[in-house]
Amino acid sequence: MSGTTDRLLVAADLTEASDAAVRFSAAVAKALAITLELVHVVDSTGSEPLPEATDPAVQVYLAELQKRLDERRDSEAMGLEAERARVATFGVRSETRMLNGRVWEAVLTRAKEVDARFVVVGPHGKGPGERVLGALGEWLLGSTADRVVRHASCPVWVVPTPSGEPVTPLQRIMVAVDFSAVSARAIGIAADLARGAGGELHLVHILPPGYRGDSNSPCPDDLTTAPSTIIANDAKARVHRVAQGIEGLTVHESVRVAGHSIHDELLLAAKETGATELVLGSHSRSVLDQLVLGNTAERMIKRASIPTLVVRG
Repeated sequence: MSGTTDRLLVAADLTEASDAAVRFSAAVAKALAITLELVHVVDSTGSEPLPEATDPAVQVYLAELQKRLDERRDSEAMGLEAERARVATFGVRSETRMLNGRVWEAVLTRAKEVDARFVVVGPHGKGPGERVLGALGEWLLGSTADRVVRHASCPVWVVPTPSGEPVTPLQRIMVAVDFSAVSARAIGIAADLARGAGGELHLVHILPPGYRGDSNSPCPDDLTTAPSTIIANDAKARVHRVAQGIEGLTVHESVRVAGHSIHDELLLAAKETGATELVLGSHSRSVLDQLVLGNTAERMIKRASIPTLVVRG
């Protein structure tokens, strides 16, 4: 499955950190006229069922503990319903679902069950195992968002905690273009979002760091003033052909040379264009790469200050 139904899942942990993810999800659902499902997962990692006891004193203690657990779950259910009511004020169809388990596994399982078109995650807190492993665990295992991005069968939005003044979502969507099949799919998704929200597209292709033209000096970042080169001109022509194939939208085109790395250049391009979102494809990699090394997409979701959509190949 690759995300074909009219349903979007957002992982709502009922904290301020996930508030931006829920609001952004509502904007996406409204633009595409699809249903938003708010999923809250009770993280049961490392927890065991309460034991039975014959000692009256222990029974009283266990009963009180169970009462507190039930109260917590009831409180979370009420919080989730409050989120649904808030989403309804945006004119979006929404549903709620509470699940048990590891957050990332429960979200992925539910996404597969409904063949979700998108999953949206925010900066979730770490589970017990990640807290124990600390920095090493973050580097090796990744956060909830990292794991969802790596293993999801549908595109995943990662929404950071906002900094600065709020902006209208989906107005200037920047898409990283590398002319691959997954890049073409990412462009199509971004175009649908921009049409639905009345936004525009910014297509950007990044040439590798140290790229040189016909001269012995590196090309400047802005290739509109660079010396004519076969590779640069071919890239600009290909980006232009892609742009011409997109109907009903204002499309901006850009070809740049990476100063240090491709992901750094994409972040700089997003900042300079005032992009409200970033969309990029992520090519399939080995198991070892997925576990440790990462790629441009995974580096981007750790550093981007705007919502980033990762479309897997």
